[in-house]
Amino acid sequence: MNSPEEIKKPEGCIATTEDAITSANVDDGGDNLINNCDPNEIITVIELDETLEHKDKVSTKEINNQPSTSHLQQDQGTSKAMSHRYSHSNSEPECDTPPEPPSLRQTTAANRGRQNQAGNGHRPGVVGSGDTNPARNGRAVLDLGDSNSDYDEIEDIPQELPKVFFAALFTTFGFLFTTVSLALTHDRMPDYPPLPDVILDNTPYQAWGLDASEYILIFLSLTALAVIIFHKYRFIVLRRVFLMLGLLYFYRAICFYVTVLPKADPQYYCSPPLNHTITFVELMQRCIRIISGGGLSINGQQVFCGDFIYSGHTMSIFFAFFIIREYTPRRLWYLHGAVLVLAITGIVFLLLGRGHYTIDVIVAYFITSNTWWMYHSIAYNERLHESGAHNFFTNHWWWKGFYYFEEKVPKRPLPWKYDLPVPDTVTQKFTELISLTRRTPRDGYQEIV
Repeated sequence: MNSPEEIKKPEGCIATTEDAITSANVDDGGDNLINNCDPNEIITVIELDETLEHKDKVSTKEINNQPSTSHLQQDQGTSKAMSHRYSHSNSEPECDTPPEPPSLRQTTAANRGRQNQAGNGHRPGVVGSGDTNPARNGRAVLDLGDSNSDYDEIEDIPQELPKVFFAALFTTFGFLFTTVSLALTHDRMPDYPPLPDVILDNTPYQAWGLDASEYILIFLSLTALAVIIFHKYRFIVLRRVFLMLGLLYFYRAICFYVTVLPKADPQYYCSPPLNHTITFVELMQRCIRIISGGGLSINGQQVFCGDFIYSGHTMSIFFAFFIIREYTPRRLWYLHGAVLVLAITGIVFLLLGRGHYTIDVIVAYFITSNTWWMYHSIAYNERLHESGAHNFFTNHWWWKGFYYFEEKVPKRPLPWKYDLPVPDTVTQKFTELISLTRRTPRDGYQEIV
């Protein structure tokens, strides 16, 4: 049996009843432990009775300055009491077991919630990645969350329709600027044989190549447009696309105007140049014809030449590919691979049809890809939204516009969620109709549980 000296408690703690009983059973020192206590100490013992009739009855016993050991002795029945709680009149700390540290999952979830709340100012933890609810706020949502499922918790992202209008306006100005630039460049195009090109000089010419390339361009553009339309956050994606397209149009208009190359295909028909300074009316007529043809040659409206550096076909093809790859789940790798193969095929057909020089294609891919990657790298990095010596991206002339469009968007990839681009009332009625048909059994059938 343990001696009183072996019973040790941390400093500032009160001995438990079991300790007092053990000390009381010691032959030579049963009362010493209690006699050494502060006379002002009062230990309240709350015992829960086992009987059904007195289940909620609480008995309280006070221990005086010199109690006898008989007051502390407990029989075997009282040892089955459910719990004991002790309080000290001097409010000294209790000997409670320290709480267990939070698990890694709890810590990660807490940190993620704090980051969402502090990082983007939106309500965190609204919807988890495992949400299978087919309707939310009356709208049917298709959740294809994958590797970015950590970000699916963010649900209430503002769409900000006025910003979409301003971004579309910027793209329109860029396209008109390109159109005017081509209308002016056409009369400055030199009339002499194509420039030496290591690819074009060593590949056979195919007259159908340019048309085939434009059909691929149209198909990829429509596919990218479908991804945007059915994306849950379509307006955020739209204003990103508009801003980047506007930049690419402006850059392209400047590039082919300052350096004009001869046409790569001697057999391609170009409208005869004017022998006088172009008038405003003639300029507008050319612009209208270019806009009506969409810049493509398959409809016969693209008869103005000189827009070589850089290739608008390559820009459009790879821009569509980037949209499809970024805003669809990563697990659809077979779709991304097929689109990439189709894009490369379109570029090969473009070169075979002598629609552009090889340098046009290289420069177009370099500018398009770097614009896309730079934009999204800044959009997904909160530190790059801050001005300072660490951020050289603020030196871009379009930085203010970028910050305006991305100010309230979470600094992370958008969730891969899709819905129908129709009003909420329509989708709500449709969802209710589907739910009703699923719950109501057909006549003549009995539900089997």
